[in-house]
Amino acid sequence: MENIDALIKSAQHGDRDAMDRILHLYSNFVKNIVRYYSMFLSREDREDLYMEGLIGLQRAVLNYNKSKAKRFEDFAYISVKNAIFDYLRKRKRYIKNTDYKVRESSEDFKEELILFKEDIESFKEKLSPYEKKVLDLYLKGYKIADIAKVVEKNYKSVDNALQRIKKHLREFFNS
Repeated sequence: MENIDALIKSAQHGDRDAMDRILHLYSNFVKNIVRYYSMFLSREDREDLYMEGLIGLQRAVLNYNKSKAKRFEDFAYISVKNAIFDYLRKRKRYIKNTDYKVRESSEDFKEELILFKEDIESFKEKLSPYEKKVLDLYLKGYKIADIAKVVEKNYKSVDNALQRIKKHLREFFNS
């Protein structure tokens, strides 16, 4: 693997090729984060979320300071996740046209994150053990064929489980 610190330094000094190389190297990293938050979104919304994730990655590259953050990946993860959250907040405000309160402090964000984690845990309680296993593997980036091998089921069984999970997600978050 290329020296990421050298690429980041070059990108921070305006080297577009270095920035492009970083975006290419970390595209799957961004896709995996997006996959976690976009399960119940349309294909177009997933693509938008991916683009927002890439913008978050660019911000991470431009703002990364090795003396303040130990690993670039940790810093990038937070930046990509925040870009995705911001997009989802804007989308929710636009679609529902409500007075959605945007976080004003890190305490608000922590509270939102705790509530989100509680929602996810509450959602997972509605799944069968098999569906939980499929969901966990899917969120880790496994493809359906790979999940089928791990859980020792056929492709269609895993695909059906994912469809049930998506249906449960829509029902859970729309209620």
